[in-house]
Amino acid sequence: MSDESIAKAEGLISFFDYLKGWLALARRLPVLLRTQRQVANIKTANRESWGSMLEDNAAKFPANPAVKSAEAQLSWREYNEAVNRCANHFIAKGLKKLDVVCIFMENRPELLIVYSAMAKIGAVNSMINTNLRQESLRHCLSLHPAKV
Repeated sequence: MSDESIAKAEGLISFFDYLKGWLALARRLPVLLRTQRQVANIKTANRESWGSMLEDNAAKFPANPAVKSAEAQLSWREYNEAVNRCANHFIAKGLKKLDVVCIFMENRPELLIVYSAMAKIGAVNSMINTNLRQESLRHCLSLHPAKV
């Protein structure tokens, strides 16, 4: 086979791969368009942030349990106050909206408080698995441009 015929065959294969991908997309197009319309219909006013949900629940159900674990039980008021203290601490340290924060904590109430505080600030949470060790942990930390 000559180089020219190999190039034509490769071009033909590429064309068929392109056509196959296009047909797969065409089959999914109705679902994609319906999803796009549904997303467009969501009003900005209907979107609730994690922080506003916390504030609302602390006002509506101050004594109701929000966090339960073997270590602690926090009411919505206590949980919201702990989140605010944590958020204010990080703001005082210079953390701001869209800063990336790596969180390397075990599954405990403090993790939920820190995670919620970052959400209230608008920081980006990057959870790191606490089971990672040495090279795997070093690799994960090298991937995240974390400020904290």
